[in-house]
Amino acid sequence: MPSSFCLLVLKGNKDEIPALQSILQQNFPDWTYYIVHDKDTLLYLLEQKKDISLLLLDSEISEAESMDLLRQLRLLKTGEQLPVVGFCHNASLATTNALMLGGTTTFFQKPTTTDAMLNLLRKLPAFT
Repeated sequence: MPSSFCLLVLKGNKDEIPALQSILQQNFPDWTYYIVHDKDTLLYLLEQKKDISLLLLDSEISEAESMDLLRQLRLLKTGEQLPVVGFCHNASLATTNALMLGGTTTFFQKPTTTDAMLNLLRKLPAFT
């Protein structure tokens, strides 16, 4: 696993952030990661940090807001080629198509397990 990997997470539920931090620390102790609660902070970090390797979008924002965020992200130089993993509660065909067309690399239907998330992270191009 790459030691210089930098993960950025948009986490909609503030109560879940400590658990996610613990999981990341235990499984990827050499990684740098930022976990934010709002899209403005996410976009700010993407503008400021040039070393972001992956973005996890795990938020409760609407499909329209997600699409707008993906559009804004792809307009940023640091976000043009950034792999994006989306999490969605209602993974209908329309929702998943919208996420893929909007620029996500892949997505999870929630709820998901910790093992499933870790397996996905280990299968990303950065590990191959």
